[in-house]
Amino acid sequence: MRRLRPLRGRLPLRRPTTSSLPIHPLLFGAYAILFLYSQNLAHADLDDVLPILGRVLLLVTVALLVAVVAFRDAGIAAIVVSAGVIAFFGYGHAAGLIAPRQIEATHQQAAWIAFIGLCFLFAVLIGRHRRQAMTVLNTVSMALVLVTLIQIVPHDWTRLAQAAAADTRQASITGAAQGPVRDIYYLIFDRYGSDNALKVGYGIENDLPEWLAQKGFHVAPLSHANYVRTTLSLAGTLNMDYWNELEQQVGRNSLDYGPLHRLIQDHAVGRFLKEQGYRYYHLGSWFEPTRTIKIADVNTLWGSEPEFETALFETTALPVLEKAFADEPAVLTGFDYRHRENALFQFRELARLRNEPGPKFVTGHVLLPHDPYIFDAEGRVVPKEVRETGDIQRRDPKRFFEPQLRYTNTRIRELIEPLLALPEDKRPIIVIQADEGPYPPRYFDPELDWARASVAELEMKFGILNAMYLPGLEGVAEESAVYPAISSVNTFRLIFSAYFGADLPMLPDRSFISRTKAYPYALTEITDQLPTLTGGPLPEGGVPPMETKDQRPDEVPE
Repeated sequence: MRRLRPLRGRLPLRRPTTSSLPIHPLLFGAYAILFLYSQNLAHADLDDVLPILGRVLLLVTVALLVAVVAFRDAGIAAIVVSAGVIAFFGYGHAAGLIAPRQIEATHQQAAWIAFIGLCFLFAVLIGRHRRQAMTVLNTVSMALVLVTLIQIVPHDWTRLAQAAAADTRQASITGAAQGPVRDIYYLIFDRYGSDNALKVGYGIENDLPEWLAQKGFHVAPLSHANYVRTTLSLAGTLNMDYWNELEQQVGRNSLDYGPLHRLIQDHAVGRFLKEQGYRYYHLGSWFEPTRTIKIADVNTLWGSEPEFETALFETTALPVLEKAFADEPAVLTGFDYRHRENALFQFRELARLRNEPGPKFVTGHVLLPHDPYIFDAEGRVVPKEVRETGDIQRRDPKRFFEPQLRYTNTRIRELIEPLLALPEDKRPIIVIQADEGPYPPRYFDPELDWARASVAELEMKFGILNAMYLPGLEGVAEESAVYPAISSVNTFRLIFSAYFGADLPMLPDRSFISRTKAYPYALTEITDQLPTLTGGPLPEGGVPPMETKDQRPDEVPE
């Protein structure tokens, strides 16, 4: 057997360069995820982004390996895969940009296919210039990723530092059950306005508050939200306190909702009840801050995708492909489908949880009568030709809001009656409450400053449904506790004082706007501008209609 001679000298190894490694498909895939995250830093969470990023990189790697085997050339394979990645993740963004031109969907899809085909031809015909092309694509994709990281890294570093240094003090609560240990239901119906809010905003006469009162609920007709949006309101309600000190901690101009999310995920109400032996059930919504609750013992939700993943799905070509390959057209697709199914799932789960052993604390954030308006008064799906009419739902909201409100009322009644049919000592404490009132038409534009709001718009937005069923209390004490203007920040102060003997005095009922959706901590008190709290008459003439940006006056100085 011939002996192998040892090699002498050095092997002619070549250091990999940006022109020799086909990394641009991976970088373009990473950029698609990081770009969307960079545009949603105030609301998205890195914990939801990283798993998606990992899956995308894995899928792109597999696609690249398959393409290398198919084309027997790494350069061609990389260009074709990059074209596919760009076309797939960029489809929704491109469709949104050209939407004002009203180009037919079939023409958009033809252009999408043509783009991939041209990239394939380019990869095949580029020949000896393939190395230069790879250098350019690698450099461009690296630059794109770097630009997003320049935005992301400082923000997340600051968020981590704030979380580590956050003031985690919560209301100190001591107490124990004073009578039968009752289940507690805290059900938030998003954008369900008070009678006054619905009259001012839509001219609607609502019969649910009267029905609740007949069933023994105490309805607070002058109740108002403490803050202008869901996250802000729930952070206060679930911690039984105003969180305005965050304005000093994170800055008035901070865009970061992270501190507010943490107040919802780890809140004083849930902690106290768990200490009292309650099992905490949370019925999640599609809204990310309430999709799951960290301290809940059981989180139940329809679908498991984070809101970020749903937003990513909508920007890809998947909705188009899903529609193209469906056996028959779906009645609802995409976000509308998720909105409907999530609400129906929550009502089913609430009915099921009646039979779970107690004591239990049940929270549910039900996004009704919140838009999109997809239910008619009987719960049927609003016809497609009505749903898909641009901004008509927001320009003529009463036409769509009222039927969805009526259906919501039906489901609330169906939920309440079996709970009230239980023996008196088994009946639960029930809170039916909104986090905010309906949006005035102009304020579907998130950039519009709330300092511009009319008195009617403020009453419409801040007036909320607030009804409590408080079994087992003495009549006089019960009546005096639920006063007409009680706001949501005092909800559990009242309940814990009455049922657990906690020393939690009522706080002043106050309401705050924040400048725009982007600036949650830029707070201004508007309590004295709400006519129903100051003894004034309801504003006449309704609220201003939706306006376009070119109709908007110059911005108010800060």
